[in-house]
Amino acid sequence: MRNFQKVLAYLTSAEVQKELIKTGYIRAYAFENQYEFLAVLVEHFFETPERFKLEHPTIYGLMLELLQLNKITS
Repeated sequence: MRNFQKVLAYLTSAEVQKELIKTGYIRAYAFENQYEFLAVLVEHFFETPERFKLEHPTIYGLMLELLQLNKITS
């Protein structure tokens, strides 16, 4: 739960949201609610991990923590 809160805290920044929408990588519908946003992030994390890591390294790192994959890849 704490890792989910870290992701949400980072993503509540209006500046971060603006940049995410601007890149076009994360569709605007993701911002409807926190659960939709998490679903979109997980989808991108597994479907296009290289692009996700390249375009949004901070969020990618937060997702590693959230999904507890940082323990496997470290």
